[in-house]
Amino acid sequence: MLLAALLVGALAVARPGDGAPDTEAAALEEVPESMKGLEGDFVVEDAARIYLRSTLSDFINGGAARYLGYTFRWVAVWDARSEDRDVDATIELYCFTDPTDALGIYLSGAGGQGEELPFERSQVRRGLLKAQKGPYFIRALVRSRGAEADQAARALGKELGEALPEADTPLPPVLQALPADDRRPDSLRYFHTKEALDAEYYLGDENLLLLGKDTRCGLAKYEPGEEGERPGKLVVVVYPDRERAAEAAERFAEDYLAADGPEPGGTAVAEIEDGGIACITLHEELAAVTLCLDFADSERASELAGSALTALEKEMAE
Repeated sequence: MLLAALLVGALAVARPGDGAPDTEAAALEEVPESMKGLEGDFVVEDAARIYLRSTLSDFINGGAARYLGYTFRWVAVWDARSEDRDVDATIELYCFTDPTDALGIYLSGAGGQGEELPFERSQVRRGLLKAQKGPYFIRALVRSRGAEADQAARALGKELGEALPEADTPLPPVLQALPADDRRPDSLRYFHTKEALDAEYYLGDENLLLLGKDTRCGLAKYEPGEEGERPGKLVVVVYPDRERAAEAAERFAEDYLAADGPEPGGTAVAEIEDGGIACITLHEELAAVTLCLDFADSERASELAGSALTALEKEMAE
């Protein structure tokens, strides 16, 4: 019961839409003052353009759902210029209620070696900076070519990172629980909804896992046992209550695996059409499940699932 109580407490956080400003003026008040006017190499050329949850699709045509599945509040957009470098840039500052959601957005589109910039996490590729610091995700594009674009993006990133308040955003428990052995670099994902899972692995039209804005999901890919095989995928899902976790495990087992739903602490496993192994495990006490997909070896899948749930139990108890 203690673990279950801890889990419910950990999930008692803001959800998508909760408390988000409903006017541009209110959102502009939340923008850090230090971000409104850069005074270094780059100079902001005009006032920020603000987009809210209700207007984000006007800015990101066809891609707004990715952000709205998290606790997105607003995005502020500026144009900036460096006269010394003779380059222009567009800066997008996204704000989330929950800092782990800013982390989730960063992980969904970044990879490779991080940059030594004053963010928690950052990356520069072909003049595009992606970075996360506390509840903020930054996307800044420098319009130039070659190595000059990356150099300018790093210079801009240094200014932007220093303008944001210090922060410490640890990996959420569902990511901490994913075993590190044989895990593919840059494969960690953190999300809430079925739409976000669909972008990584499509299980069908029906929401078998009962995902929603109040669930927390971690995903990682693992090296295949033999060359030519697909990497295995391990998903950890934490629910707001035990009943929903058990229902999700039963629905997935019956509809996707054509098997009986697992008992608490048990696993339902099946070989799916393409020959891979899929299984779902329901934690004995926590409102949580693990899902394994595309594993060639059921023993390996069960081992990873068990390790993840044991680690999740430890993370939730701390």
